Amino acid sequence: MLLIFFIQFKMLLDISSPSPSPSSETILLAAKVVGANAAKIGIEIKIREDLIFG
Repeated sequence: MLLIFFIQFKMLLDISSPSPSPSSETILLAAKVVGANAAKIGIEIKIREDLIFG
């Protein structure tokens, strides 16, 4: 699961900043997007667990 988030982060950096050293703003934005995706997946898993196990 962590590898998926790392790949997302790397892809976002590559898309938004083609230069070898992206700015700190670009890194922060990519981290926010990946963090939001991770939170969304965590919430979905929790909801499914609650539905299955009650």
